[in-house]
Amino acid sequence: MTRPALTISLPYDPPPGLEAEIYADLGVVASVYRTRALPDVTGSVVVVAALTQLSSAFLGEAGKDTYQGLRRLIDRLHKADTSKAAGLRLTDRDTGVTFDVGQPAQGDDRAWQELGRTDRKAYRRGTILRWDPKTGRWNSGG
Repeated sequence: MTRPALTISLPYDPPPGLEAEIYADLGVVASVYRTRALPDVTGSVVVVAALTQLSSAFLGEAGKDTYQGLRRLIDRLHKADTSKAAGLRLTDRDTGVTFDVGQPAQGDDRAWQELGRTDRKAYRRGTILRWDPKTGRWNSGG
């Protein structure tokens, strides 16, 4: 059995039809589930993606942009969070590097363009990168 290209854990009920929408938009299989966190602990939306696999899936489809598709997915997950309290994280399954894709990255086009250019292998597994709008880069500090 092939591992899904995306694994999404949510601290709330997933939007209906999310898996089908991901397949239609990104062309990959996703596994979506709800995590059960403690009531007083704010959860995070965690998207674990095989970013290299996603990029490869789009090589043959002119006009589609992997990272814009991921951005649409993150936007949809953010809108589904009625509490607006969940964090948004995108983790590369292969390198273990995590991008904090909440604010300020969520609304910045440059963040999504740079996400695809970031050398994830240059960071240790478990590193969390945050978008710095001043430098226009993903950084591990701060």
